[in-house]
Amino acid sequence: MSTHPDSLVLVANHEPAVLGLLTTVLTAAGYRVAAVRGPDRYTELLADPGHGFDAAVLAEPSARDLLAARAGRPGLPVVVTAASLDPGVAEAIAADPHACLLPKPFRPDEVVRAVADLLGGGGIRAPAGPGRLP
Repeated sequence: MSTHPDSLVLVANHEPAVLGLLTTVLTAAGYRVAAVRGPDRYTELLADPGHGFDAAVLAEPSARDLLAARAGRPGLPVVVTAASLDPGVAEAIAADPHACLLPKPFRPDEVVRAVADLLGGGGIRAPAGPGRLP
């Protein structure tokens, strides 16, 4: 169960099955979820402060998309899921206390924990390991 039951989480992923899974596990954990496909839609939504997102889970954003997402909401907790990243994105995540990297493959419960930790202000870093990003 979420420790932040009223939190609205934006979930963006280009893979419909992954988007559905993330929506299901976050909803089951007690979060409200807005699910979208693709970076054009999430950068547009994050640019509008009227949406009131409390956190975002973004799949493999480009440096441009991550910067656009962070521009209007610099303190927004962001979980980035990725199999590989542009070095600029990895550096931006490492320098941001409100962001974390969750390398693929990940377990659904890891996404829930990452969102909860960032919403709680703890800031987390996923461990590096075989097949994982540093």
